[in-house]
Amino acid sequence: MATAVAGNSVEPMVQVGHGFRPDIEGMRALTLAIIILYHARAPFVSGGFISVDVFFMLSGFLITGLVVREIRKTGRVALGQFWGRRARRLLPAAGLVLLVTGIASFFILPSVEHKDAGLDISAAAVYVANLLFIRTSTDYFAATQIPSPVLHFWTLGVEEQFYLVWPLLLFAIAFFLYRRATKRGREHTNALIIPVTLVVMGVVFVLSFILNVWLTNVSEPVAFFLMPTRAWEFAAGAMVGVGVVQIARIPQWLRSTMGWVGLAFLLWGVLFLKKTMPFPGWTAMIPVIATVLMLIAGTGGIGWGPGVLFRLRPMQAMGRMSYSWYLWHWPVLILGSVALDIAWTSDNWLKLIWLPLLAFIPAYLAYRYVETPLRMVPAIAKSTKVSLLVGLVASLVGLVGGLFIYFMPVHVKVNVDIPQGQLVPGAIQPVPGPAGRLTPSIEQVRNDRPPSYGKCHLPVPETDIPQCIFGDPNGSITVALWGDSHAGQWISALDLIGKENGWKVVSYTKTGCPAPNVTPYLTSYKRGYTECDIWRENVLADMRDSSKPDAVIVDSIKPPSVMDSNGQVVSGDLETPLWDQGWRDAATAVTSMGARFIVIHDTPSLLTDPVLCVDRNADNPAVCDEPADQVVPPLSVDVDVVKGMPGVDTVDFNGGICYVGTCPMVRANLMVFRDQDHLTATYANALAPGMSLSLVPIVVAAAENTAP
Repeated sequence: MATAVAGNSVEPMVQVGHGFRPDIEGMRALTLAIIILYHARAPFVSGGFISVDVFFMLSGFLITGLVVREIRKTGRVALGQFWGRRARRLLPAAGLVLLVTGIASFFILPSVEHKDAGLDISAAAVYVANLLFIRTSTDYFAATQIPSPVLHFWTLGVEEQFYLVWPLLLFAIAFFLYRRATKRGREHTNALIIPVTLVVMGVVFVLSFILNVWLTNVSEPVAFFLMPTRAWEFAAGAMVGVGVVQIARIPQWLRSTMGWVGLAFLLWGVLFLKKTMPFPGWTAMIPVIATVLMLIAGTGGIGWGPGVLFRLRPMQAMGRMSYSWYLWHWPVLILGSVALDIAWTSDNWLKLIWLPLLAFIPAYLAYRYVETPLRMVPAIAKSTKVSLLVGLVASLVGLVGGLFIYFMPVHVKVNVDIPQGQLVPGAIQPVPGPAGRLTPSIEQVRNDRPPSYGKCHLPVPETDIPQCIFGDPNGSITVALWGDSHAGQWISALDLIGKENGWKVVSYTKTGCPAPNVTPYLTSYKRGYTECDIWRENVLADMRDSSKPDAVIVDSIKPPSVMDSNGQVVSGDLETPLWDQGWRDAATAVTSMGARFIVIHDTPSLLTDPVLCVDRNADNPAVCDEPADQVVPPLSVDVDVVKGMPGVDTVDFNGGICYVGTCPMVRANLMVFRDQDHLTATYANALAPGMSLSLVPIVVAAAENTAP
């Protein structure tokens, strides 16, 4: 989870016109303090995530003002020099952090997390981490057990993409205005540069803001990480930066008042906004308006505005180091919490807060001996080529950190010597493989997914029905598998059963979309899962018109919350009647086609991450076992709802997963779960013989009843 930013990556000596802006240095310090508290899970800064917007605006303000002044002075934009300055000042410190983070992650993170961490660090080194997090469906607001140690680099990705595109836009403005300007016309052209830039920035603001609002409603995680949906914030800062001369004409008392209003507005958002609110969207206007007001207050002199606080020496010192401290605080927090076994929850914030505070030490050392010297060395500062080369080398250094942890071999030997007395009659037996070797290995278990995870298991946005046939494609009996990922975990076993019994198995599965007729609430998107409703209707239509199954096998986990008929989010006891009716609706829809409706009682939802636990307790994985009565869902959640309905059967395979009141993570030499609520494909395959005993008689009888 991270919040914030490369926005404070601009040079420490903040210049506006010809005057140093101590208020901006202090704004950086305030924002960094909010970031540290928010990331340490302090419960009283629930809206601390808005600090990133402050930094984006500061970048737009400073960079645009700097480039426009260059245009007015020279009539052009020296792109190479601009990018060279950015590379020299930002990339060395970031590359060092990534290298150290990669090496430290290898020794601290569980081995199962190594490849993901390596990929994240590598993406961060080339400043596309934000795009990677979109691709991997990362939720910035999710309280995952171990977030990426470089999650905070998403903001640097957005900023570096801004630094790449923004000067090109300003270059185009300069080229358009100055290409025919004579010396006599230069003064007239200089007078045009500010209004033309304001118009262009205004257009960018409007278009980006519209995209931001629309995409936040459609796919909030994408809107959160994407640079085009953040460009309006840079543009807002840019318009203030370009208009400083005009802003300075506002009476001092009014500007100071505006500054205090802006600071109060920002702090109100930090204290009272919640991560459950759609963001960025319209909500992001709060930090943007607040920052505009504070920037206006400091233009033309601090007066008695909030700058009197921002210019205090501790604020100035913290502001100067804010970029380096920001870079270090997150990996120190995440890796430190793992090493010290401190759960990343708000209950532990007083323990967690010391970690980002201690990050001051490496931050200071990096600022003193890396960031500042490389920025000041004449041989580097005076040469654009050398500056760009320094940035390239720094990125390669960071890439080494990612590649190191990604490719460095590691093997965790898990003790699978289970006494025979622990195996009950009919229990799963070891699969063929090296003696004492866990299958799948702890390093591979996360990816031990069924074959439907590809083009067949649909992500959130997709609603079309792919043709996904398993088992015997020419089988005389057709069986459909329908539901969310909990249904999808059975396709490996059904593929084997289908091949053995001459069944054509058609897979209909979609992420987070249960077969029962309810509209889940998407927490990550902060809206109802309308794509699920559309897909569900498409599935029923495809069954009716195309696949015509003899039996439909269903498994679905109950969503944490759903939408009621009034569009309100409901959960708990208010959700149960809707969930139960959704099951009955699904059963009726299938049986009305003449197909049998077979409900699989849902599998356990564990209390802790099984893979991490086994990785940490390789010598004795039995300590990870969990009590069945706490993790196996009650029959009332699915089986009891439809039991007794015409054309409905129910089966329960949890006896092959848990036994004697315990749900083990390792059974025989098999890893049972790949995460907290999904079986490994290997273990599901091992259950196939037992599943056949229950399913074959039901399916055969269903086929005989539907035969012409």
